[in-house]
Amino acid sequence: MPDVLATDGRFITILRILDLHDSALLSFLTISHETGTVFAPTDEAFADLPTEMVDAFLEITNNPAARALIRAHVLPYVLRLRGFETGPLPIGDDGEPVLQVTVERKARSRSTAPT
Repeated sequence: MPDVLATDGRFITILRILDLHDSALLSFLTISHETGTVFAPTDEAFADLPTEMVDAFLEITNNPAARALIRAHVLPYVLRLRGFETGPLPIGDDGEPVLQVTVERKARSRSTAPT
């Protein structure tokens, strides 16, 4: 998963935050494909936040804000795309309001063997 995000190029900030604050989770996500769901905010989403807030997430100190950000974006179970829709989600598992989630469906190319 992290390799896919890094290759995409739009998720550098969240990968840096994971690497700084939960490298064990980042390693786990690298080797495991069926054990969790990550809602990876794009760098564009971080650009909408105040610079001071993003800088705070990237501080190496004991950082409860960064850990809360990670917890809010990682589920300990697999959530299949067909299992949810784009739209506002009112309350998260921790009782905190959840921001709007947008589902991107990329067209898949299908190759067919000649008959």
